[in-house]
Amino acid sequence: MDWLILIFVVPLVLIPLVFLTGFAGCEFHHGTVSGNGNGAQPAAPSDLVATPVSSSEIDLTWTDNATNTTAFRIDRSENGATPVPIPASVSPGMQQAFADTGLNAATSYEYQVFAKVADQESDGSDKKTAATFPEAYNVPLTTDDPGLEGRTIVQRIDAGHITSAGAKVRLTLRGSTVANLVINKVTISQPATAGHAWDSAADLIEVRFGGASGATIPANTEKTSDITNYTLVLGKDLLIAFDISSTDGSARRATMPGPTQYFKPNTAEAAVQTRSPNYQTFSGRVSIVEKIEVAP
Repeated sequence: MDWLILIFVVPLVLIPLVFLTGFAGCEFHHGTVSGNGNGAQPAAPSDLVATPVSSSEIDLTWTDNATNTTAFRIDRSENGATPVPIPASVSPGMQQAFADTGLNAATSYEYQVFAKVADQESDGSDKKTAATFPEAYNVPLTTDDPGLEGRTIVQRIDAGHITSAGAKVRLTLRGSTVANLVINKVTISQPATAGHAWDSAADLIEVRFGGASGATIPANTEKTSDITNYTLVLGKDLLIAFDISSTDGSARRATMPGPTQYFKPNTAEAAVQTRSPNYQTFSGRVSIVEKIEVAP
């Protein structure tokens, strides 16, 4: 009878002990095992900075605090929506910067970065929010416009096509699809209240490219200006003037109601406030300038 009691009692004692202390020679580990081999979760990235650089791009930088990082994951939330990983950034290697492109204009994005070590992942970095630039004007140019060498072109954009205001602007210019466009000087201003329709007001200022006057635009490409301290006002027409080189004058244009283009051959008056008479006029035409962004 005693042996029957032992058969039932011994398992009742041993089984709980096994679960409490583990099997002989074995050890249980609770929690996440780090892929860096030291039993700790990878350290989270820090110092995340999100910098808007255009109406379609925000640049990210951060500090990597993990050991033997193999990749980063970046989560992005648009206008407060549920965060999702950025497809192109799931495995960007050891870099500590990322350019997030193809974004919507005038849109707020929140970012968080995670470090990966093998198959283990850190907690997220601090979250940072940035908004892309608004677009004040965006009209795709559709038709090549050659033979503009040596001209001053004054492009008047009507107020109806200016949709945002601000104290800083950036221009995107486009040449033709088949030949280069070389511009010696670009200026921006409101129209003068008196005089010719192509004269500039006193707010005339040069728009520069890489800190220099003018720009060379290879065939089938665009050129973005430096950010210019210029106050863009809603409800006001805008003048953008170009001095085209005497050698490379292939541009691109579009036709639509509203804008007006003035030009004069063998002239260089983009930087002149009160321009000479006898400019020729094309109503409903816009050339060279394709986009105007408002920078913060």
